[in-house]
Amino acid sequence: LADTLEILKKEESENREETLDHVLYEFKEDDYDNLYVHRENDTFVVTGKRLEKLFKMTNFNTYEANKRFMLKLKKMNIDKVLKEAGIKEDDKINIYGMEFTYKD
Repeated sequence: LADTLEILKKEESENREETLDHVLYEFKEDDYDNLYVHRENDTFVVTGKRLEKLFKMTNFNTYEANKRFMLKLKKMNIDKVLKEAGIKEDDKINIYGMEFTYKD
């Protein structure tokens, strides 16, 4: 009987090892929040994953939505990024096809 129990324990242990699935999650530096600026002629083009999502979720037909969009841009530090890229008062900004005029 002891031999049988020992064999069963060994088989159970082997089966458990075979059925255990391990998932390893690794933290990767994500650029979700990053903003990217490049120039096309006299226009500053701004892109980024979070910005694109915000843009797609905004209904620009209402004042409140426009105001919310601008507040979100401010929180994303778009002013800092644009200034680092050399923007000046009244320069044009393009965000996913929509044009804005920069006011400091």
